[in-house]
Amino acid sequence: AGDTRQSTREACLTSRCVRAHAGMDAPAAPLAPCRRHRLSSSPALTRGALVAVAVVAAAASSAAFMGCAFAGVAQQRARSSLPAVQTQRSLQVARGIGRENLPADFGEKPKEKPKEALVYNEKEPKNGKQVPYKWTPTSLSRRGGSLGTVRQERKEERPSQEVTLPGAVSRQTVREVQLKTALRKGMTAEELEEEFNKLVQVFAQRSRQELKWLSVQRREFIRRSKRWATEMLIANLEPSPASLRLLLLGCAAVGDDSGAAWWFEWALSAGRQLGRLEYNAVITAHGGDGRVQGAKDWLDRMKEEGGLEPDPRSYAGVIAAYEQVGNRVGMLQTLSQLQEAEADGTLGKPIDPGDASLPYVVLARSYAKVGDVNRAIAVLKYVKQKELPITKEVLRVRLEAHLRVPRGPRRNPEEIQRGFEDLIQARPKNGLLYTDKFDMLCRNSLGQKRYQGILKKYNAKTEDLFVRLPSSAALVWRQKLIRMGLKSRGKTSTSGLGSLIRQKETKYLSWRKGQTSAITPGFTKSGLIIPDRSQGMKELPEWITLPKADRMGVR
Repeated sequence: AGDTRQSTREACLTSRCVRAHAGMDAPAAPLAPCRRHRLSSSPALTRGALVAVAVVAAAASSAAFMGCAFAGVAQQRARSSLPAVQTQRSLQVARGIGRENLPADFGEKPKEKPKEALVYNEKEPKNGKQVPYKWTPTSLSRRGGSLGTVRQERKEERPSQEVTLPGAVSRQTVREVQLKTALRKGMTAEELEEEFNKLVQVFAQRSRQELKWLSVQRREFIRRSKRWATEMLIANLEPSPASLRLLLLGCAAVGDDSGAAWWFEWALSAGRQLGRLEYNAVITAHGGDGRVQGAKDWLDRMKEEGGLEPDPRSYAGVIAAYEQVGNRVGMLQTLSQLQEAEADGTLGKPIDPGDASLPYVVLARSYAKVGDVNRAIAVLKYVKQKELPITKEVLRVRLEAHLRVPRGPRRNPEEIQRGFEDLIQARPKNGLLYTDKFDMLCRNSLGQKRYQGILKKYNAKTEDLFVRLPSSAALVWRQKLIRMGLKSRGKTSTSGLGSLIRQKETKYLSWRKGQTSAITPGFTKSGLIIPDRSQGMKELPEWITLPKADRMGVR
């Protein structure tokens, strides 16, 4: 309150001036009229001035009467070191002074921020942007009975802990819900054996559609296919031969070498007849995961145990394994082995005629990825000279080799247009042709006008060529998965990398068998039922399995 009166006395119009204009306190010498207030000596203005003085006096008395709280507010106002002119102008507005009589710069913010004014301070974070503080008054008890201190409240942005796969592929399908409902209603697994096989086949087929689903989505599909096949084993059922083949092909498509090897070994133990398709699926799975030694070992097992001669797809799996680890010398050596086997007559006949050119396509793709168009085209020309089948994979690699060349004199726009037209002509009637990223490369290289003209020429639609994949959502999912793995580090016995590593097939099967196995109870003298630990009940607490409850006095 004292600071308020002091600022009033410093103003150009003091309370003495107001009293003099009101006719209450005539000074010895007449005062000139105030040029800012321009008050007249009319009775109405006199009464108004008296009311203004009374209001100011009442406010000062109330501030002194309320004590430390309002005194703290006044101290904070004085601490903010606002200019005295602004304080004076605020008093003028409170007394009813007309705004038209105020100077032009009235109400403007000060050009320079006072150093000691906490309300106007700003913080410069690491990104270099000025972010103002959010100041909120604290309670009296927290700040020692004063409202003059304020603090900053900033909420940290915490990422969502919910980790869901993009595309809502984790949701249960209608077929899954119907099968579970039928089991709850009392139907036996033997009656639903066909439904089990359909679920295995549906998810295995989805995992092979690399142009329609992302890699993370396809791995989820093959996981569920394996889980339903495992449920069949638990229910004393066996997957049909078609289900087993599709399951192995799905593992090969996503590079699940452990799953392919486990189900292959199970088929051998079950007495199934396994041929070149099953061996090639395991070799391709190891090749997709970059397991060079594993792919070569299975190639040898195909010769020794299976009594089969490797075909071009078998060698393509080994070449793909070398390509994953970046060993182009090993790729060329494996291709030489293929040509030697072909010259000796020991090369197996491919199941699909298009597989004959597959090893060369894998080698040409490795050159196309790095923009080495000369070597990639040379490999594809060799395929044409040998009169091997020209599949859409050959045409796609040819176009990709030209698209990967940087802009400049080495890029050939005419070859890009010719390769795109050949690929459009070879598109399948039902099915996609390439991914959305590959389509973006074609658009950027050809131009929108020429791109649309080629599609119109061959009566092709974009929705028939590719689908939009949620790549950004997949990136977010991977980041959350890594964040959760690092967050759990130190809280568990592992290092947190368990979220990123595939589980072994035997682990899930043993866990499910332990849950569904029957419990053999045993009786003690006191009549207590103790489950037998030998029946897989190793997860029970120790106090349940004690044969003698000595603490309770029971034997």
